[in-house]
Amino acid sequence: MLFDEIIGHKRVIEHLKNSVENQKVSHAQLFSGPQGAGILSIAIAYAQYVLCSQNQNKNECDSKVKGLNHPDLHFVYPVSSTPTVKSKPTSKDFTIQWREFLNDGKFGTIQEWYEKIGIEKKTGLISVDEAADVVKTMSLRAFEGGYKVMIIWKPELMNIATANKLLKQIEEPTGKSLFIFVTEDEEAIIKTIQSRTQIVYFNKLTNVDVTNYLLDNFEILETKAKDIAVQSNGDISKAISIISDNQSDSEFQELFVNWVRASFRADLKMLVNWADAMAKKGKQFQINFLKFATRVFRQALLENYEATELSFLKFDVQGFKFEKFISYVHGQNIVDMMNEMDLAIFHIERNGNPKIILLDLSVKITRGLHTKYKA
Repeated sequence: MLFDEIIGHKRVIEHLKNSVENQKVSHAQLFSGPQGAGILSIAIAYAQYVLCSQNQNKNECDSKVKGLNHPDLHFVYPVSSTPTVKSKPTSKDFTIQWREFLNDGKFGTIQEWYEKIGIEKKTGLISVDEAADVVKTMSLRAFEGGYKVMIIWKPELMNIATANKLLKQIEEPTGKSLFIFVTEDEEAIIKTIQSRTQIVYFNKLTNVDVTNYLLDNFEILETKAKDIAVQSNGDISKAISIISDNQSDSEFQELFVNWVRASFRADLKMLVNWADAMAKKGKQFQINFLKFATRVFRQALLENYEATELSFLKFDVQGFKFEKFISYVHGQNIVDMMNEMDLAIFHIERNGNPKIILLDLSVKITRGLHTKYKA
């Protein structure tokens, strides 16, 4: 991973490059930023720049970092026991899976990591046994005579015993040592660790950053990419998840149109039939549909208030006029309707009866759409 391959964050990247070129590399740094902004990728790119930018065999060094097999680049990440690693698990027990995880994508989430190593029903931990390995590794000389770099992903998942064991090594590093802690939850990090690091803050990616990434990496229309960028709110991992979802917008559009038509008519029989049909779908399908419906109502409100530059959703259902629909969505009904859809998602996620939930929601949406705007 090279800095040139990083999306966004240009100002911070220049700061990091300058710190290396001016030989002002702080030995313990905390990279803090939101999920899906690619902070782990930036940490690896920074490690590459530290290890290779002044290396006489730069191309070979770059290749080693890219292959995640540079002898002076080390990683720590949360793990837990598995059927194959039953006692005192540490990061070195999952090296193969970690390399696969990083190679699978630049924006993997902690839940995806847990699924990768088969602990999706557990919470990983950076244990005191891990800390002992870190101290041992960082006490040795660098293989290639320069820096030793230790990237610790999710330091908020280390306990007090782990933190205490690392403190001396962080305060009194051996040789040219660089610790890079990478977090999405700075406040959850044990204060003794946090206070001994130089904090580097990263903002979420812009909609333009996310849109351009999607256009470069997926076969997708620009309008669709912009729509997904707005939904993801700067989180590329979420944007990728939206694209990967096996439910198509066209199917959701048909269901949505049937739903609001029955609501406009206040046709209880049609609403009962609609709720019955939806109840036969899977739970995730129902949740995804309600999230789609929430997005439609939000876009309708934007267009109703002429914020068309923020609206990218396009309907392609015969006989449905979106421009007519938006006049029924306004400031005096949108909050209640959005709250009801969020509540329906909440109850479905907790295994409530979907037919009852969706029928109740439909009645409330019917009332909402028939609420007149009063100037």
